[in-house]
Amino acid sequence: MATAEKAKMKNRSYLRKVFRIKTFFYPLLLIFHRTGIPSFLERFMNRLILLFGVDKNVHYFFKFRDFGKLFKNDFKGRKHEEGDLIFPMMNGANNNFTMLNLMFASYFSKEEDLNPVFYVCDGIFDICTRDGLLRPREKYPWICFECSKGYGYISDNSGLEIVKMSGFRSADRDEVTEEIEKIDGLQDLAACMGYVFRETELGMLTYKTILRYFVVGSLSGTVDQVHIYKEFLKSALIFSCAFERFIVSRQKIKAVIIYNGTLVFDTIVIHYCRNKGIPFVTYENFYGHNSLIYKKNGEVMNLDWSKEYNLFVSEKNYPPEMGATVEKFFSGLKRGDQMYAVLNKEHSDSRLKNAGRYVCLFTNLNYDTAVIGKNSLFESMEAWIFSVIKYWKEKKPELRLVIRIHPGEVKLVTATSEFTGERIKKAAGDDENIIIFDSTDKVNSYELINGMEYSLIYSSTIGLETAWAGKPCIVAGLPWFGNKPFVITPSGREEYFDTVGLLNSGAMTFVPDRDELIRTVYFNYYCRTKRFEGIKLRTPKEEPNCRFSNSKEMIAANISIFKEFRDELFDSRI
Repeated sequence: MATAEKAKMKNRSYLRKVFRIKTFFYPLLLIFHRTGIPSFLERFMNRLILLFGVDKNVHYFFKFRDFGKLFKNDFKGRKHEEGDLIFPMMNGANNNFTMLNLMFASYFSKEEDLNPVFYVCDGIFDICTRDGLLRPREKYPWICFECSKGYGYISDNSGLEIVKMSGFRSADRDEVTEEIEKIDGLQDLAACMGYVFRETELGMLTYKTILRYFVVGSLSGTVDQVHIYKEFLKSALIFSCAFERFIVSRQKIKAVIIYNGTLVFDTIVIHYCRNKGIPFVTYENFYGHNSLIYKKNGEVMNLDWSKEYNLFVSEKNYPPEMGATVEKFFSGLKRGDQMYAVLNKEHSDSRLKNAGRYVCLFTNLNYDTAVIGKNSLFESMEAWIFSVIKYWKEKKPELRLVIRIHPGEVKLVTATSEFTGERIKKAAGDDENIIIFDSTDKVNSYELINGMEYSLIYSSTIGLETAWAGKPCIVAGLPWFGNKPFVITPSGREEYFDTVGLLNSGAMTFVPDRDELIRTVYFNYYCRTKRFEGIKLRTPKEEPNCRFSNSKEMIAANISIFKEFRDELFDSRI
């Protein structure tokens, strides 16, 4: 069995073990959920679970208690006369971003006299964005309880207004019943993608969620995919009707704050915000456990702040340390600083020792929301890879093609269900001009960059690192830095392969614009990326989220971030 396949089986085996352990322990967790759980019992349960080979912390299931205590009485006794600030909540009361939403809510409640409202799913869907191929609802029957029950505790302690979706589910019941029958009658992938409800393209708004569910980069239209697509369309239909009725019920919505903004329920919220002229912000954790990025009136994971960047450049108020900061940033990337997992440690160049001159193609993790749907010249990342392999086999250039499969495919436990290594090897065959490094191979991407002539990327940040190394990078997908003068961004497939041919033959030279690279990296990773003091938005070991005892301290230590967020949210120029 191939190494990657062994790693795949190991990861799947681990996930199945996690499901079994949860099934065994969850009745106890339900009791503790209702009665409270002393910290020494948490530690005992963690040790017991570890004996089964699962390194998990049961405190995840009780984080809502931490949040309720941190924001105790924050919203009680306030009139909130300036309108509502809406938070659609689809990620669970224990999610760290619930804490961030509470921070935003507390700040805007006190400083802007707004009424924060958590719009909470209380189990009204048969499938939602917490479901997935690796987390099926039928094997995890407590998914709704785990997600929603903690909101009551948070509301009781903080005084925050919680609105449950079930109160709006009965809206348009007859129409919904009729539409569900239509959805049940959809026969294939194209019909699902083309489904429209009240002039809203729910089929297209749902597409990325189906990719995410199956952890794939493209859909093939299997019976299972069509079935899941239809189930999500039903949830999207119910959510759409309920959310529309909800926003009509509120007299004055000042703004909406949305976590991520990529998957189906978020995209429906964004659709209604745009139609109603309601300002909204999407946000995410980005580079580091304490980092935050956000985008007004757009999807944050597009990482597109064009208007803001143009202002930054036009003002030319660059800090003197900008160049040194960017240099430190790229050095940190090589070490894995701020990364959630360090995947480029080992390196053996034995296979490249006599390889001569080569080009390096770097793949992406095709299930990441930063990658899903980022197609431009090709219908998918895999179609691009196979097209490049075909070109190399037919044209037989002097430069070898080195393909680096993303190491996260197997080194991350919740990795893709599409292990591209074997399919790529099959496509390449025994062509000696193509060298493939699988996800488990001991190869450091930065060493490959040092030795290559140029890189081929889809939407990977390796493009930035290629440019920093002073080498050409040809873009095939839609990275956020596409069309920048430090990368080559062809406008079509013909131009793409013409560019490859020119670089291979030495008939074309390209020198990345280093000044623009420095400005771009500094702006995205330092101006647009905010870093909280004393607060962590990502806690892989479910460690404490902050070193503060209450929300007042949390916000005071990070007041500049909240002020900048407020100013941008209410800036009519953006």
